[in-house]
Amino acid sequence: MPVDFGFFSFDWSVLWWGIVILLFCLSYLGLVVPGIPDAPLMMAGFLVYHFLIDSEPLGWWFWLLMIGLVLAMMSLDWLSAGFAAKKLGGSKGTLVAAPLGIIFFFWMPFGVLLGPFITVFALEIYYKKPVQTAAKVAAGTVVGFISNIVVKLILLTLAKAWFFYLVA
Repeated sequence: MPVDFGFFSFDWSVLWWGIVILLFCLSYLGLVVPGIPDAPLMMAGFLVYHFLIDSEPLGWWFWLLMIGLVLAMMSLDWLSAGFAAKKLGGSKGTLVAAPLGIIFFFWMPFGVLLGPFITVFALEIYYKKPVQTAAKVAAGTVVGFISNIVVKLILLTLAKAWFFYLVA
């Protein structure tokens, strides 16, 4: 709804749409930057639209599926890299070491990929695994992490496409 100040008119929906688009863009950034929650930011964009722009076009099916999708994507973050390493014979700690590697090494160039590799490799060496096995498990962690990013990129894009289809 526009607000008219006589010499200046302001339409609040432009601001709210800007916030929605910003949240959607940040959700993509969250795919590779630790600490930026990708799926929750996407959901925040949906909520801003629903509560501040228009509550009609998004039905209960949309909300039900989006809540499930957000929960699934958040679970994928913690499980994908560690699960891949575990499948390749990794130790118990790989489920924790892989995400910690992302957090500790994200500041380095390619740290989001090198971090899980380094921490899982170090953990496997600590557990006295041969270097070749440790490298295989660490590489599997990176493949799992990259696969997670690709899957989440597709899911984020499909969810936003459905959103724009519903509100158009």
